[in-house]
Amino acid sequence: MAGHVTELLAAIDRADVRRVAALFDGPYPPDALASILRAACLGRSYDVLYCLLDKISVQAFLSAAPTATLHSLLNAAAQGGDLHIMAGMSRATGVAWRDVAEDTGGVELLTPLLIAAIRGDTDAMHFLLEDGVDPNAGRTRDGNGPLAMAAAHGFTGAAAMLLDAGATIDARNGGGATATDLALLYGHDEIVQLCHMAHSRALASVDGNAIKSSISKLRQAKQYTNYAVREREKVDFGRVQQKISKLKARIHGRIDAN
Repeated sequence: MAGHVTELLAAIDRADVRRVAALFDGPYPPDALASILRAACLGRSYDVLYCLLDKISVQAFLSAAPTATLHSLLNAAAQGGDLHIMAGMSRATGVAWRDVAEDTGGVELLTPLLIAAIRGDTDAMHFLLEDGVDPNAGRTRDGNGPLAMAAAHGFTGAAAMLLDAGATIDARNGGGATATDLALLYGHDEIVQLCHMAHSRALASVDGNAIKSSISKLRQAKQYTNYAVREREKVDFGRVQQKISKLKARIHGRIDAN
């Protein structure tokens, strides 16, 4: 059986559909089926995968497989990066991409988006984000998320895609470093600039109307208005005016980090 599986895996690696169909001729234990499907997911031949998924024994295996096995197979499909294979495996398993999270022990949590970001595979990333995957989902052993890994490896397009999708800029890994820190460390200046631009956009998105409402409330506060005209010159309105100035600055995106 072991030799037969080895020969089948070699045929999958060669994308030899006819040989795969000829060799897949009997029942296989669950571990062997998982290995066979994983090889097909990592390969880039949808025809090979379709040949396997068409087998009743494979369909029965997928319907009974534990969640951890299904998530591992979907992560393998993301690693392979073929969009047709990714779509086919999602349909065959009935698992949504946003639900895939492979716990490998410790802090590591492998997700398809994290795997795609590590590879800088923007096609797979776009496919996953369009399907509703959380742009922050997943972390490496060091606690790095998708944005941090794209930044560390210098994948500018991947980093831009994640930032546009709402990835958290100030998320920190186990060592306290952000994606911007990692981009600086490895000299990826374009990604550093992208992170700073995203931070500026976040400041600019502050709700100006809400801030103006706060200013109005401050000006109407009793400590600000309930004094006779002749007494107001003796009252220190500095703290209230300071709050108003800061709120005005936020409307124009000029407030500092403090």
